[in-house]
Amino acid sequence: MKVLFLTQNLDRTSSNLRVVEDWLNALAQRMEAVTVLAFNVGEHQLRENIKIINVRSHGKVPRVALLFSFAVSMTRATVLKQYDVVLAHMVPMYALLALPWARLSRSPLALWYTSHGNSRLGRLAAHLVDVGMTASIESYPIGTDKVVAIGHGIDVSRYPLAVNTGNHPVIVMAGRITPLKQMHLAVEAMSHPLLRDHYLQPKLKIAGETFYEDDKLYLEDIHRVIEQKQLSERVEFVGGVPGEEMPEFYGGADVCLSLRSSSAMDKVGLEAMASGIPIVTNNCSYRGLLKDYESALMMQNDDVESLASQISRIINDEPAAREMGINLRDRVKAEHGIDRFADRVIDVLDAVSKT
Repeated sequence: MKVLFLTQNLDRTSSNLRVVEDWLNALAQRMEAVTVLAFNVGEHQLRENIKIINVRSHGKVPRVALLFSFAVSMTRATVLKQYDVVLAHMVPMYALLALPWARLSRSPLALWYTSHGNSRLGRLAAHLVDVGMTASIESYPIGTDKVVAIGHGIDVSRYPLAVNTGNHPVIVMAGRITPLKQMHLAVEAMSHPLLRDHYLQPKLKIAGETFYEDDKLYLEDIHRVIEQKQLSERVEFVGGVPGEEMPEFYGGADVCLSLRSSSAMDKVGLEAMASGIPIVTNNCSYRGLLKDYESALMMQNDDVESLASQISRIINDEPAAREMGINLRDRVKAEHGIDRFADRVIDVLDAVSKT
């Protein structure tokens, strides 16, 4: 099988799309060839049977020129028969743009999508593609019977077991700074007496950047709360962390917060668990992984006292937290590991190719 993989960004230093390189290498290990059509290309280390097409090969270009470059690239890949199936990653528009060439070559068109967005373009793409793939059913908010939940693809070998050698427990969060990720709840929890007055004086570190103007306003609001509650020594925003450095970021932590205002399988929580770190979450998508730890790690809705209480219990019992973390790491490897994920992608693409 040969796949044409459409993606926003191929760059191992990317803060949120580093996983693309892992996925491509795992798929290429199981396929005759993989052709990557990327709109941005940075640093990468890929297998020999992976060919890269850089749509944006000359830096910043007008949208019309970008679309023309995409059309030329798709036409060349089609004429040269470089693919049997097309897989668009995360962006429904990519699936819509590729549709004419996929139909012309009679190749199945698949869309990987895991998000909270339910846009008109997303619904149209979900209707027109041959199959959708996602991490969990909650992660594909577009109602369709074409979607298959196959888990995330986490290369657990990239994440050593976390060991905090500092004097204070470290709580971490990571992801885009946006109301969806509820960073404000974490800051409010740090001001709760259970954490504010804790004898170990835990610290909160948040990795991530803003993307939109609303995100920037949200971050400004959080900083005002930090100042009002005198938490500047206890809460730190470290900015965007390159994907290659995320294992180190998790490696010094004791607990990770994975919060969302709407449920979807967030890979940050999986990466933290891959590092042997317990997570505290309000995201119901994790329930299948947490199982017997649900009462200890699932907070009650958006209740700040519940969040502070569960964090406090984790840092108060280091041996129990370590055991939980190791068991969660094993579950991530078994249910969301890169090898299982790649096998399932192949199975889905193979099945849709035969229909």
